[in-house]
Amino acid sequence: MPDYLKIGTLAGGVGSMVNVDSLGVKSFSIDIEPAHYTEFIPLGDGTIQAQGWLEAEWHLNGLRDASYTALVAYRTGQSTELYIRTLSEDGKTLKNYRAIMVWPLGAIRRDHTTYVVLDFTIKFIQMIEQV
Repeated sequence: MPDYLKIGTLAGGVGSMVNVDSLGVKSFSIDIEPAHYTEFIPLGDGTIQAQGWLEAEWHLNGLRDASYTALVAYRTGQSTELYIRTLSEDGKTLKNYRAIMVWPLGAIRRDHTTYVVLDFTIKFIQMIEQV
């Protein structure tokens, strides 16, 4: 897990965020979808304007059971408002955001011989940059 990803509770604020790596979160592979707008509108002059909220995703494959449990600690429901640090729109810069974490719907896929969570994606919506 990249050590630049951070997560923190809404009550704790931006200053309380911790490196996700420090929670023991380990994954065989991770794919980070940087912050991006939800839609793009073509304007009359031919240009495109970004609209809607910023959103991002963390896709973890091969997440160890203890690591999964560490992430669950930040979940208070199907969706939870919190703070994260992740890649911004340019895919290179790190920024802090207040966001709503959306937990995957349905059953979590696990390999029951290795106790590994497979194809696990956390989506962050309604992201507001914190300065």
